[in-house]
Amino acid sequence: MVIGPSGTGKSSSLRNLDPKETFVINVANKPLPFKSFKRHYKPFTSDTKETGNLLNESRSVAIIKVLQYIDAKRPEIKQIIIDDSGYTMAFESMDRIKEKGFEKFTELAQNFYLLLKTGASLRDDLKVFLFGHSENIGDALNPQYKFKTSGE
Repeated sequence: MVIGPSGTGKSSSLRNLDPKETFVINVANKPLPFKSFKRHYKPFTSDTKETGNLLNESRSVAIIKVLQYIDAKRPEIKQIIIDDSGYTMAFESMDRIKEKGFEKFTELAQNFYLLLKTGASLRDDLKVFLFGHSENIGDALNPQYKFKTSGE
C-alpha cells in the first residue's frame, strides 16, 4: 500500500513504471498527472482486453473480476495499481446513502476485504499496489498516520 496526503506524488509516480507491465485501475476517474499518460495508458474495454491497461472503475465487485481476468489472461502485466483505492468504499457508501440499517456498512467493509483478499491470491509475479490517502489520527506534535477509509 502506498499512502500519503493529496499532492505528494502517489499517482505521479506511475510515470516511472513500465506501462507494458502495468495496469492502472483509476477509481476516481481522474486524469493521470503526467503528460504522456494518454500515450502509454489505453482504456481497457471489451474490445481492447488484450491491450488496454487503464480502467476507470470504482465498484469493488467489478475490480475483483478485472483482477481475476488479468491474473488468468494477461501474463505480461506484472503490477496492478488501484489508485485512490479508498474511494471504492466512499463511492459505494454514497451510492447506497438512502439505504437504512447498518448492514450496508458491513457489506462495504466486506467488499473491500474481498478486494484485498483477491489481490493477495493472484499469481506470484503479479503484484497489486493500493494507493490511498493518509489520515493523521494523532496531533501535530505526535502524528499517527493510517489509511483513510470511509466512516470510522
